[in-house]
Amino acid sequence: MAFSLIWNTSIRCVDGYVEIDFNISPVVRRKPEDFPGLPDNLEVIVYRKEAKDYHYNLFRNEFFETENIEEANCVFTGKPVRKSFNMFRWVDKNVEDGKVYTYWLTTKMNDRHLSPLSVRVVDKDVIWTHEKTLAESRRIAEFYKGVEFTNYGYSVKGREMFALKKGNMDRAVVIVGGIHAAEAGQFTALDVFEKFLKNKDDAFFSKIGFAVLPSANPDEAQRMAMGYTSYLRVNSAGVDLNRNFPADWDIVSDMYGLRTDDPESATYRGPRFASEPETRAVISFMKSLNPISVFSLHCYPGGITYDQFLGPGVGGEDSEYVEKCRELVIPYSKKFRKNEYPGQLFLTFGATPGSFPVWVYRNYHVPVFDMEAWDYFVRNHEGALKACRFGADIEMMNDITQRHFAGMENYLSKYIETKGL
Repeated sequence: MAFSLIWNTSIRCVDGYVEIDFNISPVVRRKPEDFPGLPDNLEVIVYRKEAKDYHYNLFRNEFFETENIEEANCVFTGKPVRKSFNMFRWVDKNVEDGKVYTYWLTTKMNDRHLSPLSVRVVDKDVIWTHEKTLAESRRIAEFYKGVEFTNYGYSVKGREMFALKKGNMDRAVVIVGGIHAAEAGQFTALDVFEKFLKNKDDAFFSKIGFAVLPSANPDEAQRMAMGYTSYLRVNSAGVDLNRNFPADWDIVSDMYGLRTDDPESATYRGPRFASEPETRAVISFMKSLNPISVFSLHCYPGGITYDQFLGPGVGGEDSEYVEKCRELVIPYSKKFRKNEYPGQLFLTFGATPGSFPVWVYRNYHVPVFDMEAWDYFVRNHEGALKACRFGADIEMMNDITQRHFAGMENYLSKYIETKGL
């Protein structure tokens, strides 16, 4: 036939299974006499291939466009589950966590298969859904005395932008997770916070406060948790939130060879500053407190980020500010490292115009960093190499958060001593 009987396909990972939803062609509904027995007796053929060579940090979805159906296995022939008159679902339960699969759907009436679909089977304890982030945040707020849970806005698709707080908000340490949805976020932000709740008393929190916004890009974080295979950076409106803040926003950056004024760019700054509801929610959150330091978590899925401190580019020209950052980074890295990379300090200033760090610098003039893992570190660190291949597990995540807790605790003890608190 000259058209595909199946169209409008979507794929996702749900509870460890792969779900493929699709419609049958509207021609079947409009000309039922040409398709006797349909849609009631629709049968589909599903081919599947494990994408063993797919490397998350090197490739994007172009990888799957070149996958070869001739190398795939037929994994199903028969009737799919019917959702409505012309909507159907097929579920693959024979999949494994962590693996990436390519699928093709067709029917005996088709003369060609559909374009390939790809999905990653994710461990929901590693890649968190929005529902899990919300549930974990509420658990912490309900279990620990004095923790506030506040909603500061909604995402493009209406998901809550909530934060947790405890302690002295006039001297607040701020942790923001997942401005780039495919990068570190919810687990690290909340686990580091909970370690302070477990290990520090009221006297500590009378001196220092913590304010944590675990998921700054919840729509795309949800898509990541549903098995999207490639890197997710922008929000669901196609705007890079880390270029959308009202601080030097009008300056065009071409970092990564991409222009921030190009709507097709993965670093698109948006049609105007603070155009995105997520950006406005983060600003509202920040205006509710007085920070002494700000950490925006980046790098790899599964909450994996390191002590690679990327400060605002404009801050690197401010010698007083650079010294203030060094006073934080040196004690932090000393405890984070566990004697790795002795004598090296991964501190630089390059966060771009319109970024969250530049906005914090312009408005608060306190140490603020995108927490990253630079190429030098990745090339020389087994854990980072594993993480950049989407290989994080609970053991690795717990090790990273313990390191961040130790580093932050050491920095804050120096801060308290220096300030005479």
